[in-house]
Amino acid sequence: MDRADIRDQHAQDQHIQHQQERLVEIRNLTIDFAQGNRLIRALHGVDLSLDRGEAVGLVGESGSGKSITWLAALGLLPGKAKIGGSVMFEGRQLLQAPHKLLDTVRGRRVAMIFQDPSSSLNPVLKIGKQITEALSLHRGLKGAAAEAEAKRLLDRVGIANAARRLSDYPHELSGGMNQRAMIAMALAGEPDLLIADEPTTALDATVQAQILALLQDIRRDSHMAMVLISHDLGVVAENVDRVCVMYAGRLVEEASSDRVFDRPRHPYTRGLLAALPALEGARRRLVAIPGTVPEPWNLPRGCAFAPRCGEAEESCHRGQPPQVSVDRDERVLCFHARYHVDPVHPVPAEPAPVAHVAASGHAVAVIAQ
Repeated sequence: MDRADIRDQHAQDQHIQHQQERLVEIRNLTIDFAQGNRLIRALHGVDLSLDRGEAVGLVGESGSGKSITWLAALGLLPGKAKIGGSVMFEGRQLLQAPHKLLDTVRGRRVAMIFQDPSSSLNPVLKIGKQITEALSLHRGLKGAAAEAEAKRLLDRVGIANAARRLSDYPHELSGGMNQRAMIAMALAGEPDLLIADEPTTALDATVQAQILALLQDIRRDSHMAMVLISHDLGVVAENVDRVCVMYAGRLVEEASSDRVFDRPRHPYTRGLLAALPALEGARRRLVAIPGTVPEPWNLPRGCAFAPRCGEAEESCHRGQPPQVSVDRDERVLCFHARYHVDPVHPVPAEPAPVAHVAASGHAVAVIAQ
């Protein structure tokens, strides 16, 4: 066997190993909503993958399409949404899957926690009842066994006096404690993937840090994969392996966390970072991105970010930029990405019309102003 054959065999072995580690594979995910007699596109062919035990951050301003991507993937959008593309979970197709299959995945294999626990928890049911209900549904535990496991889960997420808290209603707990209770409910099914949708937005800075540290501890103990959705790059920085930046329904940059924060390629990513205050060194004036995210049903011709971009040229206003790939896990959607490499997977020149995307969270104030 010559060197070329050895290299080919090594590449093939790596590909097989990588496929065995792949948990979720999203390809060309699109979402359309009916508006009158026409369809309005809200998500434009998103490609995203997640390996077992990996943590991925999904960042961008409100309306970028972060939350709606995963709501579509899990079949949680209303019936008026028309979803296209492919969402594979461990080799099984979730899009248009029967409810029987989705019921074995949602909650049990994939769990989701939201930014506002007060609107996610049932206000008329005690915390213990809501957790034991999840344990019964996903693991078949009942009675004393379910109650004992609910207490263990509350202990695990750092709630003091867990036995007593099982009898409390959501309004009797603080915001941070309610979010911990939501995390306990999400862990009830022992999921392989946790989707944390702005889990710290409604919390003060100290509690934010505690919740993020808790999620990291849980990942480390259970080898659980996680998607952390946030508008706050500071939240994402120390808590994920890979970062995906979204803007106006498209994924505009994807790379390792270190690379994104050290050498951002896309002008939008650089703008988000420039708007963050530095923790070390001399103070500097924050640079805001001018304007706001365009209404998704009224996107500009060409690159959606071009009207706000200081590097935009005439070509940016004529057509959609190509997707530039450095390697398997580093991609940028820009005509002027800051490296020279042949573009791959060109995007059609004419942008499809889109609909309003009600992504959760608040825009980064210093950017949106």
